[in-house]
Amino acid sequence: MGYVVSLLIPLAALLLRVTGQQPSPAGRHAATARAPEAPHSPASSKRQAEQRTSARSRPYAADSRTAAAPAPRPARIRDRDAFYRLAELSRHAGLWSFTYDHDALAPYTARHRVDPTIVFAASNVAGLEATLDMLDPPAMLRPYAAARSAPSPGDAARAAAERADLDQHARTEVAR
Repeated sequence: MGYVVSLLIPLAALLLRVTGQQPSPAGRHAATARAPEAPHSPASSKRQAEQRTSARSRPYAADSRTAAAPAPRPARIRDRDAFYRLAELSRHAGLWSFTYDHDALAPYTARHRVDPTIVFAASNVAGLEATLDMLDPPAMLRPYAAARSAPSPGDAARAAAERADLDQHARTEVAR
């Protein structure tokens, strides 16, 4: 019995779709149901035309008549295998972020990850790699090292007192 019911429900839905009839609404939608119209009647085509046109303006939508087609861009990066090896597999991959710009005269670009103000660009991959090989980028100064490198006025006095204590201790050990 369950098999027959599970077969009849999709069959009934298919018949309703093929014939174009919709089931009558039930519940709260029954009061707002419209009478179905013939698909090619003048009233339905008028309603469809009203639905297609919009009274509000759409500044975000480009006018298809005046919009110029964008200039075609090359589909591939020139020498992409060498660029991939430089960007992902070379020793520079950890410190540098690599990009490619189709429209630039020097399309291969490397930006230092620690200091983003350091940027190099080249017209070919070999030139960019040679530039990065010659460069010794500045090391990143750690925050705790910066705090230690600036001595306070009391540090010199403490260091002198510690040296004096160590000297006194060494003299007493030698005297024994």
